[in-house]
Amino acid sequence: MIGYGITVPVLPYYAERIHGLAGVSQQVIALHVGILTSVYALAQLIASPFIGRLGDRVGRRPVLLAGLAGMAVTQVAFALTSSLPLLYALRVLSGLATAGLLVAAGASVADLTSEADRVRGMAWFGTAVSLGFVAGPVLGGFLSRPGGSPVRAACESRATRCRSSPPGCWP
Repeated sequence: MIGYGITVPVLPYYAERIHGLAGVSQQVIALHVGILTSVYALAQLIASPFIGRLGDRVGRRPVLLAGLAGMAVTQVAFALTSSLPLLYALRVLSGLATAGLLVAAGASVADLTSEADRVRGMAWFGTAVSLGFVAGPVLGGFLSRPGGSPVRAACESRATRCRSSPPGCWP
């Protein structure tokens, strides 16, 4: 969940500067930030049962690896996009990838622990997920502070180039 949490502190800043939202009121930006946050969770909620069945059919490992790869790709693309519709699509895809990751990881914990240790294993899994909610915003805030991160510098450079080119300059 660190991938979800890392975007929380930068999403308002990012939404203000993306094509389609530049110069609009704070209320409109707040609405989009709220919706962008919600579509991630909604995609995860809807996809989880289907991904669980897929994991039962093809195995936990492929679903887990696909979720990890999907999260990596969507996080990088999130940093590079300047298109509002693409940002929405990336948040949905990121929610789907997270569903795969969490469902497969939770099922793996259940599969790999004995019945006597299952409660402890699931508690540690829940703790790890919660740690991502705690660490993600801190990491996102640290990486997004002015002049404090090469990641921010690269993203701002990309955003500046995209603002001066047509909407949807990436991809």
